[in-house]
Amino acid sequence: DYWFPVWYYVIVLALPMVLYDFVCEVFFEGQSLGKYAVGIRVINVDGTEPTLQGYFFRWVARILDTKILGGLIAVSCIAATLRCQRVGDM
Repeated sequence: DYWFPVWYYVIVLALPMVLYDFVCEVFFEGQSLGKYAVGIRVINVDGTEPTLQGYFFRWVARILDTKILGGLIAVSCIAATLRCQRVGDM
C-alpha cells in the first residue's frame, strides 16, 4: 500500500516533466510553450521540420547534454560550434 502513492506521484508529476520537450516539439510543430512565446521552433538545417526520430534524438541528447556534468557538455558544444549548437541540435 505504501508504494501506490509514490508511483502515482512519479507518474503524475515526473513523467510529464521528463517528456514535456519531446511531446511539445512533436505535436506543436517544433515548439514548446517557451519557444512559442519567443517565436522560435526546431527546424532542420535545410529548413524542413524534423522527423519523429529527429525529435527523439534531440530529446535523448538534451538529457545527456544538460544533465551530465551539470550542462558542461552543452555549454562546451555551444561555445565550440559555428552555429552555437549543442549535441542534440547538430
